[in-house]
Amino acid sequence: MLVAAASSPVVAAPHLQPTIRFGSGVVIVEGATPHGRVDLCGIGLGFESGQQSLVYVENENRADDGGQIAFPAEKLSFQSIWIALDVTSGKYSIASPPGFSPRRMPTPPTAIAPDGRHIRDDRPLINVFVGRKGAGAWLARAADGADADADGPKNGRVSAALERLAALGETAAAPQKLTPGDIVFVVDPRFMEFWSTEIQPGQVGGQ
Repeated sequence: MLVAAASSPVVAAPHLQPTIRFGSGVVIVEGATPHGRVDLCGIGLGFESGQQSLVYVENENRADDGGQIAFPAEKLSFQSIWIALDVTSGKYSIASPPGFSPRRMPTPPTAIAPDGRHIRDDRPLINVFVGRKGAGAWLARAADGADADADGPKNGRVSAALERLAALGETAAAPQKLTPGDIVFVVDPRFMEFWSTEIQPGQVGGQ
């Protein structure tokens, strides 16, 4: 896993670490598996009708012969956080544009439910990305007390049920629980803070 403000071009080859760099109105992923699926998720501040707002880019496409792909991202400012997943290899990168350094938070100790069915955070609003090698990615914009929050009424916390996450691109419907190797990436869009973790063997019940 790579966390960086920007990345330099690399020679693409299967199973290299994908990297993210930023152009004018585009986000470029390099080092992905040639012709493989790449899932990209970006969250940041943007402008709509002159008003600042949260803007999301959630996209899937296939890399070219050299393992590169350019995703359009015209509305986002430099205050944004991105994750790119090479679905074939399961490798991923997290990055932000040069000049912006979002705060990385430690993974909350109770973030992953023991049964692997929920992703939890003591914040009222989070964006969740779950990536799985060979499968793809699932997403949720989970707000306290809303549909994606499985713990019921408003209580200042969010418990995102994995099975309620939306599939990205060609990804099949969300599974019921996390498995070892899954990537969990969570952003608090209000403060542009994030944490990420990879599920380890034995971490989730039944594994």
